[in-house]
Order: sequence, then structure tokens, then C-alpha cells
Amino acid sequence: MDYIGKLIQVGENKRLVVFELDEDIDIELLEKRTENGNMNAEIRFDDMRHISAKQRKKIYALIKDITVWYGNMYAWEKETVKELLKWEFMGETGYGYFSLSNTDMTTAKEFISWLIEFCLINGVPLEEEAYLQAEDITRYVYYCLEKRICCVTGRLDDITLHHVDVIGMGGNRNKTDHSEHRVLPLNSEIHALFEHYGNQVMLAKYHLVPVKATKEQLSKWKLKWKKMDEKKKENGND
Repeated sequence: MDYIGKLIQVGENKRLVVFELDEDIDIELLEKRTENGNMNAEIRFDDMRHISAKQRKKIYALIKDITVWYGNMYAWEKETVKELLKWEFMGETGYGYFSLSNTDMTTAKEFISWLIEFCLINGVPLEEEAYLQAEDITRYVYYCLEKRICCVTGRLDDITLHHVDVIGMGGNRNKTDHSEHRVLPLNSEIHALFEHYGNQVMLAKYHLVPVKATKEQLSKWKLKWKKMDEKKKENGND
């Protein structure tokens, strides 16, 4: 069982330490796993170079969600799914083999992003929302924009492009250069909340970062960008 917390106090002999955990410890479960009445634990301190405890926890939470989605529940199956996902990640990205016990923070960050994208595109139900687990929130929003996924709910249906930068009163969206505006892909329900409560409140609530869509993405959304009319004229279209 993994817990995350902060070091609060160190005793005079430097061996007695006190930690405050981010969540309540499950004593009953721990007692079932004791050996000769002793509860043994391993403490890892984040040194800003190797994978952090928080990253490791995110990875195992995502792998658990994927394992349940596959229909596998046993511990040995979770290990099998973990290895399969690691090999698929390595095959797609070119990363070498790594261990979740001591890999570097960059590899862990990339693996988390890859796992989230795997879950979104395959419709894997997540115990915790994807935007809360994302290590690179900008990459996450760009991915949702590319795949037409709501960056809050992960839904694929009824998606609209919310403009964070106001187009202006009476502005015509059909004549607007959308490449100059930051956007978020949202389903209609979340979009309505943004319109009602305002961008400042909702961005703070969901910790999202709006992005400027690429011209290729705007074309997929059938939205205009500055050079589009010129391109049409070059092709002989009005």
C-alpha cells in the first residue's frame, strides 16, 4: 500500500520520524499483512530527479482503472497489465525499459500522459478525473482538442469549442480568425457552466489551461483561421 505525506519531525537520534499522511491509513488492512506482528514499510523521499511518490501513485491508479476495464481483478493480472502497458508505451514512444521503482521523473511524466490518453481514447472509466491526474495539463488539453474530447468529463459526445478569449459583442464567428483565440473542448453541459459562472471561476475550479488550436485542428473543427480564405483563393474556391 502506498501513501503520500510530509515529514513533520525528526527525533534526536535521527531514526525516529513523524509523517503526516495525505489520507487516513487503513490500519485493519495493514494488520492483515503484518509479519510476526511487525508492520514494515519503505520510505522514499522525492529528490526531484527520480519518479516521485505522487507520480507513482497516479500511475498505479491509472493501471488499476485499466485492469478493471479489461475485466481483470487479481494481483498477478494487474502486474501483467502493467507490463503490457509499459511495453506498448515503449513501442510507441521509443523509450527504453524502465522500472516504476526508480525511473526518472520525465519518463514517469510521459508515461502518465500516455496512460491518460489511452484511457480517454478507449473510454476507460476513471476513478479520478483525467485532468486531475495529468502531469502536463497543456498537452492534455491539446490531446482532448485533437480527439474532440471534453477536457473536464472525458466525454466524446456533444462536444463544442469554448472560446476563453471573448470574440466580442456582435462578433461573427464565421468571419473570426479562431487561431488567435484560446479555447477548451467541452461538452455542452460544462460549456453552459463556463458561460454561466465565467472563465475565471471555472478555470480555477478545474485547473485547466486553455490553448490556441493549430490550423490543422481548426480545419477539423471547421473553423476559420486567417490564411484559410487565401488558401481557398489559391485553389480557385470562393
